[in-house]
Amino acid sequence: MPDHTLNIIHFNDVYKMAQIPRDKKGKELPIINERGLTSWNFDHLVAFATRLTTIRNNWKKEQGNGNYYEPQGLVLFSGDLFSSSAESALTRGKNMVLVMNELSPDVAVPGNHEFDFGLARFRQLVEFCNFPWVVSNVHETVKDKSKDGPKEGADEEPKDEELIDQGPKEEEPNDESKLESKPESDDKPKTLGGLPEFHILKRAGLMIGIIGLISYDAWQGIGKPSRDPFDRETMQAACKRLSKFLREEKKCDLVFALTHAEHIEDLNVASYANAYPADCTTLRNKGRELEDLPGVDAIFGGHNHSYFLGNGVERGNSHGFKPPPSETNEFDTKEEYKDLLVVKSGTDFQDLSEVIIEVADRPAGRYRKKVITSLKVIRHHRPIDDLTLRGQSIWPESSMSRMLTMQYNNELMEGLKQPVAEVVDEIQVDSALTHKQETPIGNWVADAILTWFLNQDREATRDSTTPPIVFVITAGTIGGDITLERGKITQHQLIQLLPYETTLTLLPMKGKILWEALNCALKKNARGKRPYFPVIAGFKLEWDSSKEEDPLTKISLGDKELDRYSEKEYWVLTSSYLANGSGGGFKQFADVNKELQNQPQVPENQARPTYSEVAMYQALLFYINDLPKYQSVPSSNNLLPGVAEAIELLERARDDQNISDPSALTGVLSNLATMTVGPSSASRKLPRIGFRPEMGRVKDTSVN
Repeated sequence: MPDHTLNIIHFNDVYKMAQIPRDKKGKELPIINERGLTSWNFDHLVAFATRLTTIRNNWKKEQGNGNYYEPQGLVLFSGDLFSSSAESALTRGKNMVLVMNELSPDVAVPGNHEFDFGLARFRQLVEFCNFPWVVSNVHETVKDKSKDGPKEGADEEPKDEELIDQGPKEEEPNDESKLESKPESDDKPKTLGGLPEFHILKRAGLMIGIIGLISYDAWQGIGKPSRDPFDRETMQAACKRLSKFLREEKKCDLVFALTHAEHIEDLNVASYANAYPADCTTLRNKGRELEDLPGVDAIFGGHNHSYFLGNGVERGNSHGFKPPPSETNEFDTKEEYKDLLVVKSGTDFQDLSEVIIEVADRPAGRYRKKVITSLKVIRHHRPIDDLTLRGQSIWPESSMSRMLTMQYNNELMEGLKQPVAEVVDEIQVDSALTHKQETPIGNWVADAILTWFLNQDREATRDSTTPPIVFVITAGTIGGDITLERGKITQHQLIQLLPYETTLTLLPMKGKILWEALNCALKKNARGKRPYFPVIAGFKLEWDSSKEEDPLTKISLGDKELDRYSEKEYWVLTSSYLANGSGGGFKQFADVNKELQNQPQVPENQARPTYSEVAMYQALLFYINDLPKYQSVPSSNNLLPGVAEAIELLERARDDQNISDPSALTGVLSNLATMTVGPSSASRKLPRIGFRPEMGRVKDTSVN
């Protein structure tokens, strides 16, 4: 019998309230049409909430501070909530705050998408959550770098190998001055968003310390303006620093790391920080006892959207209708990654992990007085399918279902009507024309997204060695058969231009691969059509429509011509649809993406496979939002829209927070002030769009 049993529910990376609409064959349909959003089916989310609540209610309960009982388990969330989805685009993330407040996790770590709307909006949204966020390894930039700790870079093990191979030695005196960046020091740099470095909870008789870590890959996915004021400590260094502090100073029995990181980054941290079950093969082979090793006890991660369990996790029987097998990578079978306790729980309310942890006392342990002997995970895949199979096709009304219905009928529908720009020249979008030749709307969309991306500087810092960045999508990505008349254009109309839930992806590839992909895309299929006709920005091409084979004749970047067999590297900004192999004419893009994902770790100076980056319609909205910076459009002095939103969120916060607490009130009022005086789409003059892009970038030389 274990000395303690701890229950945990874990999930990560949730974006959408409504299910993506699909046809009978499973093909994704547009999320929006001329009437509005095409899906208002929230069944999967209601079923997810029902399953989570059922599991939590079955936990052992003990009396809390008052005359009530508290569940003796934890609900953990590993980041990516506020963006990106059509709903989040319309509410700037507010919709997902209300969703997560209903689920009420015990603690969360931010993901890169928390900052899609900027740092100020992140602070506002966090303030109105009824659960704590924690981040341990991102702090305000210290002016005197010589006094600072490990900084931004790939998460590699510090040169000090203390956590892995440290042998017995005398106990060091408890000198707090030796603890680098002491977590509770008044003069230490503030964390990202002013969030705490750690959170401590007591559950099942155990004191549990939780830290939050943002990896190098996730950090690079945050817009540069949000990153600039901060330095990122490596995840390994933060684990070393805080696990020591939490065990020695805060007397925590267990320390868990919530992470937002790639699989390989989580595995490297888990290996470094000794996240093993006691008496596992790896430790026996090294002749080590877990209680005599510092570090963290388990990693609960997000960022990757595939379900993943470390080799040391015991698999329980899965729930749900035919859950797909967990994806594997080449590094999963490496010796150094055996026996690790890593849990990553899919995406978008499709999965949750029910975790049962058995803990044993080790009072004589040098570092750990309690150790995990077993960590078992029961995967709940698509709870909606499981409930439907039981004949439960209609669920009772719940606070979640009421909230979702209210948001759809009010905030989302009103958000669609929100004007975002003023159209100077009327333009007709003709899907038939876009699929066979260059069009002004296609060029404008391509230019807008590439311009926004370059200004965000989302990839590695550029220097003279950075490859050129170009943009390529297919004409089928662009919505068709609408007329944008002169006057105000709404969010509804703008999203119709890019109506699919496909996201931006950055792929590094040689010039010869880019040539081959475009050459294939310009060929006719068996039905004599070109379904993958390219829409491009950042370069020009010439082609001959009369040629059956090799229609592509020339690619130019500026005044330089690209050699067909060029070994030079380029960065291609494209859609996840093409990068995942869905666009048959761009098989080469899928091959590059697959090769990238199988790399043990993407080098710092190389583009990364941004499988879950910003939705393309969201990038277009961001571009429109940023236009005033380039057009010098003055803001209005009308504060009413900001005041209205501030009052609404304050009313919600009143029920979720102890506003009578002065410290809590200070934080709330600070964010309300920012929200009130900050520019909103309704309190500034609209930017103007002319739809006059440069033409002649896809030239058919067979046409006179």
